[in-house]
Amino acid sequence: MPRKPFYPLALNLEGRRCLMIGDDREASEKSAVLEECGAIVERATGASVTDETIGEFFFVLSTIKDEVLTARLHALSESRRFLLWCVDRPASSSISMMSIARSGPVRIAASTSGAAPAVSKTFRKALEGAMDAKFARFVDHLSALRERLRETKPARSQTHERVDAMLEASRNFGISVSFRYPEWFERS
Repeated sequence: MPRKPFYPLALNLEGRRCLMIGDDREASEKSAVLEECGAIVERATGASVTDETIGEFFFVLSTIKDEVLTARLHALSESRRFLLWCVDRPASSSISMMSIARSGPVRIAASTSGAAPAVSKTFRKALEGAMDAKFARFVDHLSALRERLRETKPARSQTHERVDAMLEASRNFGISVSFRYPEWFERS
């Protein structure tokens, strides 16, 4: 039976302590993304993680593929109530990493709830390819318009005017989506 999907959400990590366990490329990449979000990131190896200190963290991530460590982290996350992500172990994790496409302030996340990470990665790359410099300029323009509207129409009674102006500015913006499948799947 397929696992139930995870509930997608975004975490506010500003000023929160996060622990990255691992010293590989993925650990470095995820640490950088956490820091970009304002997290206070500490790094550790699996051997240096103690049961006493791990509960001090809001979010713990592990890129170490070690079943004993993963089981220990999972048990600790349940008893100490911190969020946990373990690479390649969605059943032991309280969250699933989403593949995040970025362009300026825009973040679009895709997840398969750990079922097919390669699909999420393909989705992210396609979105990032579509969200080019022109898209970033468009979003910046809308952001500036929103600020001008807040300044020129600040009253609560003008909320509908602000919303209508933003909808009008975005009226002809569109997105096209299509999927292409491997031949082996098409034949099945």
